[in-house]
Amino acid sequence: MSVEDTYLLNIRTLPIGESEGEYLITKELFDKFNNTDIISANVDCKVKIDRTDRIISLFFSFRGVISVLCDRCLEPLNLNIMAKDVLYMKLGDENIQENEEDNVVYLHEREMKFDLSQFLYESVLSQKPFRCVHGEVGEGECNAEMIERIEKQNVETSNNYLSDNNNKELDPRWEALKKIDNL
Repeated sequence: MSVEDTYLLNIRTLPIGESEGEYLITKELFDKFNNTDIISANVDCKVKIDRTDRIISLFFSFRGVISVLCDRCLEPLNLNIMAKDVLYMKLGDENIQENEEDNVVYLHEREMKFDLSQFLYESVLSQKPFRCVHGEVGEGECNAEMIERIEKQNVETSNNYLSDNNNKELDPRWEALKKIDNL
């Protein structure tokens, strides 16, 4: 089954009232959107569906793990995902205009299927912290060898910067500004 088919919601077969569904979010979903930050993913998504004649309410619950590279040592880092989200689908036969509401999708009532992949992708990805570092957001510790290399490089860079600046004459314009500061 292709990624496109995996996350399709068949609107026509949804019964009026409550029902449930389940999706497994894997690396293939992130590959579909050309996301190279996610190394692997195993996130269970349970969805409670409440359908009336004109509105379909989808209540999502996400639980699982995604793997990314640590921003400090570049070793794999597992991030636990636990989140909830909601999506509303409004069905109608009138002209459907551009949607400016968050988590609301307007569909023509003749629509047969709806692809949830974009919504699921964004919901899981929004749980990824901006900065992913071992010990801060994930389990484990950074690779000690890589940390040692980084510290060594930082010392060398710092020493080079200091030696370069000590050998340069100060621009006369800065001298004039220093005099203003002393007033």
